[in-house]
Amino acid sequence: MASPMSMTIFWLVVVFAGIAILSYIGSRRARTLKDYLISGGRVGPVLIALSWMAAWDSGGAMIGVPGVAYALGYSAVVLWGFAVLAVPISVMLVSTKLKKFSTVSSSLTFTDIAGSRYDSNTIRIVCAFMMLIFMFISIVAQLKGGGVCFQAVTGFPWQWCVVLIAAICVLVAAGGGMFTLIWSNAFLCVVMLIGAVTLTIGGTSLVGWFGGLDQKLLADPLGLKHGLQVGLQGNVLVSFFSSPKYFDTTPVFGELSIFGALGWFFAMFIGTLGLPHTSSIYLALKPMSKKSYTFFIFFITTLAVLLSSVMFYGLAARAHFGDKFMKNIDLAIPSFAVDIFSSPVAGFIITGFLMAVATTVGSALLVTVTSAVRTIYRMWVKEPTDRGEMTAGKIGAVLLGLIAMFVTISNPPAYLAKLHYLVYSSLGFAFVFAVIIPMYWRRANTQGALIAMVVATLVTITGLLVFKWPTGTTMFVSFLLTGATWYVGTMLFPPPSQELVKKCFPEAQVKPGPSGIPI
Repeated sequence: MASPMSMTIFWLVVVFAGIAILSYIGSRRARTLKDYLISGGRVGPVLIALSWMAAWDSGGAMIGVPGVAYALGYSAVVLWGFAVLAVPISVMLVSTKLKKFSTVSSSLTFTDIAGSRYDSNTIRIVCAFMMLIFMFISIVAQLKGGGVCFQAVTGFPWQWCVVLIAAICVLVAAGGGMFTLIWSNAFLCVVMLIGAVTLTIGGTSLVGWFGGLDQKLLADPLGLKHGLQVGLQGNVLVSFFSSPKYFDTTPVFGELSIFGALGWFFAMFIGTLGLPHTSSIYLALKPMSKKSYTFFIFFITTLAVLLSSVMFYGLAARAHFGDKFMKNIDLAIPSFAVDIFSSPVAGFIITGFLMAVATTVGSALLVTVTSAVRTIYRMWVKEPTDRGEMTAGKIGAVLLGLIAMFVTISNPPAYLAKLHYLVYSSLGFAFVFAVIIPMYWRRANTQGALIAMVVATLVTITGLLVFKWPTGTTMFVSFLLTGATWYVGTMLFPPPSQELVKKCFPEAQVKPGPSGIPI
């Protein structure tokens, strides 16, 4: 009988072949810069929803978050609720607003939108370099995490998995651009969805559905021991918060202290609003009727609920394995798939996990390269052309993909995995205040945007690497300080000119308020 390793390789080859075909079709369709960057702005809501969810639901969501459920039990289910709430609200606030602004300002990338909102090349350049640095860190962390889990479960060298995923992502970014990204993400989202639902149903049924799951978690001695250590009454596996403290900086349990849980909510909700690799997908969305928009929100919410069910197979894995994987919780979930399913099914599920990595990396690679290359290209080339910019973007995608692959294979330090969350708490929070909220608030200015980007970066790096706080606690502090300093900085400096406000908000009648401030 075929082994999980051979079946995983088989499914990966099938996926690679499919992506190669989509890349070829996309390259034939991308005749203009607009085709390459936003697929002509004429993609329907179903494809956009599937592609967005695939980009948002990273390897961290498919393996890491269920691993948290494996470690902390029922208290981690709060993350499932956050995800289900965050997705539809963030989509409603950003999707049509960002698309409308991109049309008004003739913007084709996220950095175009940021620069146009303030009529500032400085903002455009800072956004591009922030994306380049932090997205690169995230790409390397995702590649390494996916490769290591793949090797642990299948025994196949993790470096080859990294090479294959990097090749898939380069095909997407350097091939047909946004067209290839959207169609490949949609295809891989279906793979991820089938894998997640299959493992959730199979895993919970194996341990006796939710009744049996509850009994086995209550009997877990490790959960009781840890609960007593942090002063909880009873078993930590059935506690809503894994720490009784409001602000807990201790590892593991501090993730879901009250403020730690709020930090995760801010990351999933507020941070999701500003993530450039997901928000840029909206720019390809075609105009929708109210009926189509309602269906779009309903469909993407349904996807969020189904994909977020991964939390429950994390609980089932704890009930099945006990504390076997507490030293490396990321291995619990793929090992669970291998343990309970036949090789073809287990291989398909593991492929779904790896494709969660590929969709996020592919989206980050395309959006980062096109934004950075477009900014640099238009600075250095006096007479830019669409063909020249497309060529530069494809070369940039190949180079960045190869660099990320070689850096990953060189075995970067383990803390890169933790730095992956810099993308959510640095880029997400910074761009929410610097780009997304200013879509609604005309008073926002360049100085406030720059302050938000600097503070979000410094606070997150300090919390994670200097104070070594848990991720949730760090994100809570980062959100509060970024928002507060952004608002104060915005109010201390003059508002944007009325000419810029009229240009950015043509539907609004701009009237000078007190001291000439637009209202």
